[in-house]
Amino acid sequence: MKKKWCIDIFMSLFLILAMLYMHLGEYIHEWVGVLLFLLFFIHHVLNKYWFKTVLSKKQSMKLRIRSFINCLLCLLLILTLISGVGMSYYLFPFMNIPTLTSLFREIHLACGYWIFVLSAIHLGLHLDIFVRRVKNKVNDKRVKGTLIVLTGCICLYGMYLFIKNRICLYMFLIHKFVYFDYRQTLLSIFSEYTLIFISIAIVTYFVVRKIEIKKEKSQ
Repeated sequence: MKKKWCIDIFMSLFLILAMLYMHLGEYIHEWVGVLLFLLFFIHHVLNKYWFKTVLSKKQSMKLRIRSFINCLLCLLLILTLISGVGMSYYLFPFMNIPTLTSLFREIHLACGYWIFVLSAIHLGLHLDIFVRRVKNKVNDKRVKGTLIVLTGCICLYGMYLFIKNRICLYMFLIHKFVYFDYRQTLLSIFSEYTLIFISIAIVTYFVVRKIEIKKEKSQ
């Protein structure tokens, strides 16, 4: 279990780093991408049992959503890998296809942002494990209240950063070039994307939890 959590944490960190292409530079971005795909591969090997349950008809609503998102992520990862290698200048120059660079760049951009958002949703669908542990360890009502307020603030600020950083515009290729404020430091923009990632995960958890509670009450 600890091994899985370590892989997931590093995978999330490398995913966020991969989004900072303009700040890291092309050479580092290519290495980050290679390491990220390696971590994704290890993640799937460690969770290979999922492939046995994906076609099961006895899945709950949450498991069906997880399966759909997982399948979509796999497809997007393949497209990102193909487009990334097809544009590679440093690590795979022998596979570079100049005539398709424009197409590959758009595919890579859109898929990259969809992977970022869907990975955060994927995390949110697994947050119930973390929430249960926190509830079991925290008994003080004031501490619980503080955590709830803090969580709400993170979500609100994360959604503001989501809009500020034009995430939706890149996902749907409304903007085909990523804008970065070079007055911001690498740490600053990394923090912003981390908060966006966490806020999407938290919102996903609460939306799914509310649906589950409504379903329980109706039965």
